[in-house]
Amino acid sequence: MRTVTCTLTFPDGEKVLATASAKSSGETVHFKFEGDVTRLKPFEEHGTITFFEPHLRSCATRANAKIEVSTTGELDSDS
Repeated sequence: MRTVTCTLTFPDGEKVLATASAKSSGETVHFKFEGDVTRLKPFEEHGTITFFEPHLRSCATRANAKIEVSTTGELDSDS
């Protein structure tokens, strides 16, 4: 299982932590958030693990936020 965690830090210092975990690249999963998700435009609650990081990078760019990404684990080999 792969877990991707993105921490967005906004110009005012506020943060949003977002996490997604999936076994395969095509699996649709719910994203978990900590912080003020109204800062994420557009806000998405679920999607694939391959969508997750690029989407949050786009949100960070729109909001002029810094993003840190960490990844643990691997996707199943048949994904």
